[in-house]
Amino acid sequence: MFERFAASARSAVHLAIGEAGRRGDRRVGTEHLLVGVLHDPRIAVVLGADAEAGRRVADELDHRALTGIGLDPSEFGTAEAATDVSHLPFTPGAKAVLTRTLVMARMERARRIESRHLLLALLERAEPDPVAGMLVELGVDPGQVRGRLVA
Repeated sequence: MFERFAASARSAVHLAIGEAGRRGDRRVGTEHLLVGVLHDPRIAVVLGADAEAGRRVADELDHRALTGIGLDPSEFGTAEAATDVSHLPFTPGAKAVLTRTLVMARMERARRIESRHLLLALLERAEPDPVAGMLVELGVDPGQVRGRLVA
């Protein structure tokens, strides 16, 4: 599937894998894909947020989730980055996004899968998917963004 990905989309996926490793996560999720896509300056402009903002929101949501179940995140210290991120599996949600990305590109009759196709697929995710919460925290209106990306 990745052979159809344009450089921007391929880069976003590789950056997502690296982001999962940086956070010490064992799987690549939709939240990592969003951070990867936010490295694309065009996407960052459309969303009004860059990769660093995405990271901050993901960290804050993790902090709130842990606090919500009575855990103090400061007791755990900083997550240790994974040493070998080349074999991190994708979560079912991330796999669904990648599949939907391919479908969207086909529907447009696009020759290459672009990072905007990844973003469009991410915008479709609903709670409890982590990316849905991130988009809310970033102040993103999925319908409005979709209109800007498809038009």
